[in-house]
Amino acid sequence: MNESAPIVEKLARSLSNAEQHRLSGEHSKALEICESILEKYPDYSGALQCKGLSLYEMGKNTEALACLSTAYIYTPTDTTLSMALANCLRGSNKTFSALTFALQANKAVPNNFSAKFILADCWNGIKNHAKEFQTLQRMSPQERSNCMLAYFDSAFNLSDFKVAADILEGYLLDRDITDGIAQSILRLPKHHISNAMFSHLKKFIKTKINDDSFDKFMIARFYELCEDDVEADNWYERANSEQFEARKEDAQEELHSYRARIEWIQNNKSTLGKVADSRADFHTTLCIIGPSRSGKTTIESNLAKEKRIVRGFESPILQEAARNTYNKNGWAPNNSLVYMHKALLGEFIDEYARLSEFYNVRSKQNYNLTLTMPGLMWDLPFFIENVPNIKCYKTNRSRNDVAKDIYRRKYKTEYNFSYDMSMVNEYLDLFYEYVDNLTDIWPSIFVQESSIR
Repeated sequence: MNESAPIVEKLARSLSNAEQHRLSGEHSKALEICESILEKYPDYSGALQCKGLSLYEMGKNTEALACLSTAYIYTPTDTTLSMALANCLRGSNKTFSALTFALQANKAVPNNFSAKFILADCWNGIKNHAKEFQTLQRMSPQERSNCMLAYFDSAFNLSDFKVAADILEGYLLDRDITDGIAQSILRLPKHHISNAMFSHLKKFIKTKINDDSFDKFMIARFYELCEDDVEADNWYERANSEQFEARKEDAQEELHSYRARIEWIQNNKSTLGKVADSRADFHTTLCIIGPSRSGKTTIESNLAKEKRIVRGFESPILQEAARNTYNKNGWAPNNSLVYMHKALLGEFIDEYARLSEFYNVRSKQNYNLTLTMPGLMWDLPFFIENVPNIKCYKTNRSRNDVAKDIYRRKYKTEYNFSYDMSMVNEYLDLFYEYVDNLTDIWPSIFVQESSIR
């Protein structure tokens, strides 16, 4: 901007005033000042950034992204702007895009807590828990104490239960137990819960036992740890009964959608069965197939001991690749694969390969990226027929154990029918029938564990 010194000074004072309003939570006043600046100087990146941050802090992500993206054109090396874009994109569930800016910010200011935190959150968003854990380990102990539950979750998701337990143990040395800490303890396998940790938990649960607003699943799980099956069953029944009454209609709608998918695949068997051509320059995607609580994560953990197998967890990588492909071509926002036009397939496959690089998956056929997300099931026919090198592995945990865990488990937000055993059994009937259809149509893509290693 080639302006005289007085005008530049006046703009700087106005922008400083806007920032003070933003930082004190007076976003409307900050926006008013920024708008007055931008009316005369639409390319003033400082005002664009302040406006974008104000909008983001007000929860207006779409408008914020427009401002911040424009500001980035003028000041691409501004670290604060990179972090703001990362946060805004993450809040809009555009996690892979957010990751690009988070990595940029971390490269510029590797010791900045906010930069490390948003990067860890992005790794968590794409389910790359190894990278998330590494990022959190770069923090100082004091910094980690500010995001302790995230640190616990990253270790837990890697099935490193000893480290996860040590994190909670360290936290309880000088702090009282909270709802979040209690819930985390209850997630641990019993043999990783120390006597001291259990003592904290016992005292905490006793203070909540008569609190009707407290999570009854947590009390049930506590009695389960105590090996008091009668009390555990009593509390699970009370918890499930309360939840089911509130979710009955949604549960019935979910099961209806599963019946519709069974009907679709049976009606289209004659036209299905194609498998995408194999490619030596493309990694293998290993889809681990099984209902909720069937051991998919445990299988991933065991397979990932092989150097050429990379864990993708319940990654949103497919949906993100689909959404990016639709957006780039001017289509309505969508993350489903089944409706993708054939003209977009090549671009979708390239985008899927690009996003896979965030998992350090090498572009060779003998590298495997595992995926376990529940939503993958319904897109599998499209995925098998159009994406190179797809293999599937079925879990084999007993049906009775799966049903019991779905019904009793506290951490089960994905299904409304989890709270009624008859509906759980109907869900499993439909799920296994769907998988049987997949196996009949594409027998060659289902593999045994021995052939993976």
